[in-house]
Amino acid sequence: MPAPRQWTHDEDKLLGRLPDKEVAGRLGIDRGTVRRRRRVLGIPVPSTWRRDEDAVLGVHSDIEVARRLDRTVGQVSKRRLKLGIAAPMSRPARRPYEWTADAVELLGEAPDHVVAELLGCSEACVWRKRQRLGIPPFRPEHNWRDEEIRHAVASRDDAAVAAITGTSRRAVSIVRCRYRHKTKYRVGG
Repeated sequence: MPAPRQWTHDEDKLLGRLPDKEVAGRLGIDRGTVRRRRRVLGIPVPSTWRRDEDAVLGVHSDIEVARRLDRTVGQVSKRRLKLGIAAPMSRPARRPYEWTADAVELLGEAPDHVVAELLGCSEACVWRKRQRLGIPPFRPEHNWRDEEIRHAVASRDDAAVAAITGTSRRAVSIVRCRYRHKTKYRVGG
């Protein structure tokens, strides 16, 4: 194991005046080594904030900003709050799905995840709406993966497949979309 680094008085004077990353770059050593030395000496992280550092507050999470600026999460949060900058959203807010009569007709006609995919909303959104309306979940009478039914979906129009399987044309349309079967017939009947 190598001997611990010997710090000079001038090197120690850099600690707390410049960010650890900058000190590490100037001295050609690891940033962790600089941080450990600063902590051993009881020197706090530099408290001055530059404009470019303030500019990233609220743009990225406090954790990410702390990592980038070599500061603690507490320091970043405190500075952001002091400047009145809101925390960034972890994900963009979603507009509530606006249910149309046609969309409601799909509920219970196919598995919630398939309906969600077709409507462009979350599976949870579909489940909640189905629950509120008291619509039971989709219970397939047939195994749509069965080769015979898959062949029928691929080779016949929705009305014919619905008659064969005893399901609605809309359910067949959903299955066709799910398995991405092309047909010369109009999808959705």
